Amino acid sequence: KDEEAVLKLVNDIREGRNKSSSTTAFWIADYLVHRREDADGGFFFSVKNKSVRTAGAEDFTRVRKSWHLGSGVLQLRVTGQEYNQNVLAHWDFHAVPGVTEEWRRDVFPQKGGASIAMPGGNLLSGQLSDGEYGMSYYHHKPIPDYNSAVAQKSYFLYGRFATAFGDGIKRTRQGDGQAIVTTIDQSKMEEPIHFSIAGKTGTFEQGEHHDKQIELKAPSWLYHNHKGYLIVPFPEQHLLVKSGDKINVTDLERKGQRGAFPLIETFALALDHGVKPEQGQKDAYHYVLVANAELSEMDDLLRKYLAEVDVASEQGRYHMFHSKTEKLTQISALEPGEIRLADKRTVSVSVSALVMFAEKDDHYMVTVSDPSHDIALKQLTVDLPIAVKSGSYGYMAQGIYPYEAESAEVTPLEHGSRIVVEL
Repeated sequence: KDEEAVLKLVNDIREGRNKSSSTTAFWIADYLVHRREDADGGFFFSVKNKSVRTAGAEDFTRVRKSWHLGSGVLQLRVTGQEYNQNVLAHWDFHAVPGVTEEWRRDVFPQKGGASIAMPGGNLLSGQLSDGEYGMSYYHHKPIPDYNSAVAQKSYFLYGRFATAFGDGIKRTRQGDGQAIVTTIDQSKMEEPIHFSIAGKTGTFEQGEHHDKQIELKAPSWLYHNHKGYLIVPFPEQHLLVKSGDKINVTDLERKGQRGAFPLIETFALALDHGVKPEQGQKDAYHYVLVANAELSEMDDLLRKYLAEVDVASEQGRYHMFHSKTEKLTQISALEPGEIRLADKRTVSVSVSALVMFAEKDDHYMVTVSDPSHDIALKQLTVDLPIAVKSGSYGYMAQGIYPYEAESAEVTPLEHGSRIVVEL
């Protein structure tokens, strides 16, 4: 019976009949998936981190490419072909979507194989999901001398949106002397890129080999092939746009294999933090990826996002996201203490934690995890400004053999609820 079900699944996938909609935190692998397949069209968001417990993806070709493939990678697939092998053959692997690092122009270290990129030097890295919404936190703290930057990075995923927020970006090594950037996307240029930057509209046309640095004086958007990009800039921040011959392709050997990898035009979008991000106000970023976007709705998407979403932070302490429409709050708490929400209410945590709570029709969905994965930690306490039904709650660990895992005790407070998670 199980074999028949597996074979049916394989055939359905091959024939394009299998549909899967879920938000899943693969916490052991430091990987988060937020995907939908329905009548409105499908999409697939993913976030990949690394830490002292995990490493990034490996590669096995002669030219090293996978150096940054665990450094907070955020990708959005709508067509499914955005990052196929032909696109990757034309990629600059110094500018991986979601990653904050120096945009170097030299070759990656070759000796030692893929493992020389090493696991992360960071203790904190975590994913969280309630099946509908997801979030991830990553402390970019690489070990190798080849890396140049550190950063605090959070990802908030809901509906067809992914909000990426980061701060505390600093240069730690001289590196190649290039600017540190956060890459928004890098993919095949299927059509002109449309934009509205600080109210000025236009296009970046195909075949023109762009190398632009554009000051972002106000919230802006870009659009390409059913993917929307919303940018909420910080002062002195610039958008970098490269395409065609301006992309410094990492693996020229693969690019030259015209039979296997036909020549194509690619583009890269990135936020420029400068050579020394800590000077001025270039040490943070805030952008949004939108799946199944249409060009005609981009103005409205930006307007609604600015009106309906609050993002706040205190550097080194927390990142907070709140959607009025979704009635959703997500928090990356980097240390114990109190977090003030946009409506002046507060959340407090006893240790570093990822916290998410969403208001449903007749209840709240509360989800909590420990991004340090501390096996010695026995309790995690969260005080929330919402009235959660008091009582004891159990959690069934998922997998082939589900079992009773952590439990939580909820007690009332004067202005909310206390949740004590027994780990």
